[in-house]
Amino acid sequence: MEVLAFRKFQDEMFGYDFQTWLEVIFIDPDNIIAHILFKTESLDNFDEMRLDLSANKQAISTGIVTAEMVPRSSSATGNSYNAVEFTWKPNTPERIEEIKAFAKCLPYEALTIRTIEAAAE
Repeated sequence: MEVLAFRKFQDEMFGYDFQTWLEVIFIDPDNIIAHILFKTESLDNFDEMRLDLSANKQAISTGIVTAEMVPRSSSATGNSYNAVEFTWKPNTPERIEEIKAFAKCLPYEALTIRTIEAAAE
């Protein structure tokens, strides 16, 4: 994923109780804009990756994020589920500039999200 923007919000969705969600808007490997929602442990894992990047003065938007589903089991209920773990690697300077130019054309004014421009500054 080449992250264009992300935001956290709280809502009751898809039959889940009211909780915090993370929406990530990204460019996929086929160069298509997509978005995905994460919650709970996956959201925490994303935040941890962002904090690590911030501590190293790296903007998430200057890299490629890989998301991998990892099987887990609840110690409280014994139920199985998947959590997403994230890794990041730097993108090429040429691709970063291409994405920044593209992002300037996107109408993000209506969303309360961080755009690639804000993250790269």
